[in-house]
Amino acid sequence: MVLGLEEDGEDQVRDAEGDSKEKRLASNAGLLFFKMKKIPHDPEEILAVVDQSNNVIGKATRKEVNEKGLLHREVYIYIKNKDKVLLQKRADNQLWDHSTGGHFPYDQSYEEGAAREVEEELGINIQNPEYLGEETLYSVKPDGKKNNRIARIFLVRAEIEIGESDIDKEEVAEIQYFGKDDLQRIMNSDEKVMTNSARMVLRKYILPLL
Repeated sequence: MVLGLEEDGEDQVRDAEGDSKEKRLASNAGLLFFKMKKIPHDPEEILAVVDQSNNVIGKATRKEVNEKGLLHREVYIYIKNKDKVLLQKRADNQLWDHSTGGHFPYDQSYEEGAAREVEEELGINIQNPEYLGEETLYSVKPDGKKNNRIARIFLVRAEIEIGESDIDKEEVAEIQYFGKDDLQRIMNSDEKVMTNSARMVLRKYILPLL
């Protein structure tokens, strides 16, 4: 499946071939508490460039990847706490999105990239994130930059409590746990309250696990 973005930045699904968050740990009934901040994006970070079969065919900076629309790799990670999943509301469009995720360096595997994102943004050390699937997505942001990627989706099962959150409002407006009923309600809402990429991943991979 391929996701494409129209000029307004909203995801569209169509057929196709083929932030620093600093976490505080606390020992309280086995729960993990974290605080969220932003890790600045490095435009010169080197990313892997891939073909439609996800073979690495080169490398480029994050800036080049976005400006030229080069196909690259990303990870999306979902945090599952018992029968609920953690989502973040993006500050730029006020839409609910994946727990965490994003780009990762050229010399890292998807699994290493997922572990890096979770550690950097949530402060949690994970060794073997649970692989759920892979999706190809094509996006055009409102500023004209392109984000064409082959994303792999991972799940982290952990008892993480939101607790005190110092959210960087420039990146994240809100974080919240959702149970199955609440997820289905907002996913089926006539109002646009969630990114279509998150909606697709939740419907295809996460809801069956709740």
